[in-house]
Amino acid sequence: MSNCCDDRSEHPRISSDSSLDNRIRTISALKKGALKILVTTDELFHCIGVVDLERVVNFDLPDGSPDTGAETFIRRSRLTGRMQKGVCHSFVNPGFDDDVRLVPKLIELVKSVGNPDDLPKIPDFMSDLAKKVERFQLE
Repeated sequence: MSNCCDDRSEHPRISSDSSLDNRIRTISALKKGALKILVTTDELFHCIGVVDLERVVNFDLPDGSPDTGAETFIRRSRLTGRMQKGVCHSFVNPGFDDDVRLVPKLIELVKSVGNPDDLPKIPDFMSDLAKKVERFQLE
């Protein structure tokens, strides 16, 4: 099994260190359906211009205040068509304050624009984190 972050990985990736030629070739292959997986950074992803992806995995949540983090999260989702169809997975680090502060906004986002069938899919730990944040803000 290949590690997607290993330099010997079979999974293409683009980063700020990638040549323009490599970026163009890789993005073209993704758009044509020749690639099933692409690893990239948030900074580069907005330039890719690929929509209707089946699945996006955010290995981190956006930094910043809950409002700016939520806006960045929405931008990521809209750019990939996640707001209409497909699935977006995001890793949440309960030990990272920015992630914890963003959780209530993400739950609010799912409730306001998400499919009602998605509500039971909100993990219990995220609901618990949101309750802790709300209690802290009220104190």
